[in-house]
Amino acid sequence: MRKKHLVTLKGMIQSSLEAHKMADWSSEVARNTVAGMIMVKFSKYMKDQESLESTGMTEEDCMIPPGGLGREQ
Repeated sequence: MRKKHLVTLKGMIQSSLEAHKMADWSSEVARNTVAGMIMVKFSKYMKDQESLESTGMTEEDCMIPPGGLGREQ
């Protein structure tokens, strides 16, 4: 796993914990629910990254508008 993936995972964990800060953390069900949500999000992210890498593209390549608008020549 690359460092950028770990950075993304950390961000996902932080945002999920912030979103569920009012959860009853003494409840195993609540902890399992939040952990499951984080895993699903990260799994989708990794699948998308693998798809990009297999085509030789980066996230930045996907952000370039059609016709190369805003891209330095």
